[in-house]
Amino acid sequence: MSEILFQPLGNPTAAGEGLSTIADIDPRLTRTHYFDGRLLTAEDLTRDQIYLDQRLRELGRVLGSGIMSGLELSFDRFTGLLTLQPGQALTPAGRVLELGSQLIVNLGDRALISQLNDGNYRRFNRALYAVVLRYADVATDIAEVFPKDLGARRGSEYALITESVQLGLVPLPIPLPQQSALQIRARLMRELLGNEQLLGLLPEDAVGLGVLAIQNDTPQWLDAELLRQPMRAEPALGDLQSDLARQYELLLADILSARRSGGLNGDFHAADYFSLLPPVGTLPKEALDPVNGRQGYFPENYQVAIAPIRQSDVALIQ
Repeated sequence: MSEILFQPLGNPTAAGEGLSTIADIDPRLTRTHYFDGRLLTAEDLTRDQIYLDQRLRELGRVLGSGIMSGLELSFDRFTGLLTLQPGQALTPAGRVLELGSQLIVNLGDRALISQLNDGNYRRFNRALYAVVLRYADVATDIAEVFPKDLGARRGSEYALITESVQLGLVPLPIPLPQQSALQIRARLMRELLGNEQLLGLLPEDAVGLGVLAIQNDTPQWLDAELLRQPMRAEPALGDLQSDLARQYELLLADILSARRSGGLNGDFHAADYFSLLPPVGTLPKEALDPVNGRQGYFPENYQVAIAPIRQSDVALIQ
């Protein structure tokens, strides 16, 4: 019995300019053909590096994007230190970002920041900034370059390219109003939720970690839940509600802390701070009076029912 063989599209021996006429060729996905006796150049090895990089990024894009673990960001207003905890993330471009140890950035060290940015950013403009963790490759070490002919001189080139991550700030096209930080953060919850146009401003090789406000050349506050997304393969129906719930819980905790530090309790109207609420979430205990049947958190025309449940059943209701 004879076998039925299938040849590749076009002439297998075709090469050069005719290659583009026989198939849809992506030069980034082209491998070097190795065989005994072939003279290899740096171009051949670079081609294989590009091929492997593109294949790995394809796999990453299939898996999704977002923060896989860790990478909690915090800000100390008194010292000006941004602290990022170790963790892993996957960028929309398919890059795997891994931070193995705690990263601390002093936003007040403008000399170092300017040095790392080619003399720029000696002063920060008044704005809202997205804090991102992005992919970076750094050329290190020195290797000698031998001359190609007798008349050339020896030279040097970088010997290694080390893949790493770096923390960065991306200005957002959103004005920073003269309001309290809590009110601004509540407004940003609504404006940034599901806003693909603003999310498109972040580099593809980066993930968002939060939003930082800078005024009078001084960092003012950080919201570490805005622009932060967990690892997701594809958009789902409950993603926006999940993001809104995380942002709401963090902001509510900060509101209660600020009110208590000012001698106020938790009995306030949600509309005093929020313009958007998640379908499920926490509310201040002081805003409810089950004995007298009173609640002050939601508008008066809302019908609110109160029922006791077991602590173990809370997750089922959510």
